[in-house]
Amino acid sequence: MMVSAPAKKRTCLHPGCSTRPKYGDKETDSTDYCTRHAKAWMVNNTSKRRSCHEPGCLTQPSYGIESSNRPEYCARHAPDGLVNVRSKRCAHPSCTRQPRFGAEGSKRPEFCARHCAEGMVDVCNKRCGHPGCKTQARYGAAGSKKPEYCAGHSQGGMIDVLNKRCGHPGCKTRASFGNQDSKKAEFCLRHSREGMVSLLNKRCGHPGCKTRASFGTKTNRKPEYCARHCAEGMVNVRCSNKCGYPDCKTRASYGLESRRIAELCAKHARPGTRLDGRGDAEARGVDGFAGGATARAGGEGAAAAR
Repeated sequence: MMVSAPAKKRTCLHPGCSTRPKYGDKETDSTDYCTRHAKAWMVNNTSKRRSCHEPGCLTQPSYGIESSNRPEYCARHAPDGLVNVRSKRCAHPSCTRQPRFGAEGSKRPEFCARHCAEGMVDVCNKRCGHPGCKTQARYGAAGSKKPEYCAGHSQGGMIDVLNKRCGHPGCKTRASFGNQDSKKAEFCLRHSREGMVSLLNKRCGHPGCKTRASFGTKTNRKPEYCARHCAEGMVNVRCSNKCGYPDCKTRASYGLESRRIAELCAKHARPGTRLDGRGDAEARGVDGFAGGATARAGGEGAAAAR
């Protein structure tokens, strides 16, 4: 009885390389080279993971036309109008954000922070170990990669173990600045070297402008330009949250700590809501609570003085 020989495993065409090939010509869908030896113009043609359609970009695509569900571009190169079709989206109608919140005790995220229902919690990230605290844990023992507490409940000597720290000796601030042609953050603002730029915040798309991008289209919600160079009709997509009180147009600053999203302004904040997670509305003297008028009058006086 004849037995067929096992198929020979295809390997990278680079001499001496035995790695499985993934990259090849975009038009032919061929797979000729591995990641290490792929030419600059090649793309990942494997069935499970194709590369961004932007020439020279090897990043996995996540954005595409909403109706097709086929990813074509990465987040950086996605044209206006494309949405993330790879990741699960918030269950709220027309919302394209990724969900993080779900029912207590569940591991299934259903809504984003803006649209989650009362009582829902973050089910994607580990929560602070302090009893009753539902904030994401970021701080842990130095030398460990295991987050245990939030910033408010972290114990002495604990550091942020989720984000890379500044490379300056002894500095524990998060690294956010690096070389312009790099994607690697190395230093904080204070210790950044001349010529370094912020790599955590997307910069304005205007040639030569290094200002943080904050403005974009209402439908896309992606920051593309700064206030100076934004096109007519663009809105501030970073700070667009308005107070949820009817007819109030003030920017929202207060919200429930468990939701981590601003929903009300100082005037309409309710007891138990917090400003950026730093202080209770009642303790900070918001209208309707002790000292509300005094606190705001002092703030207006200070603003007038400036």
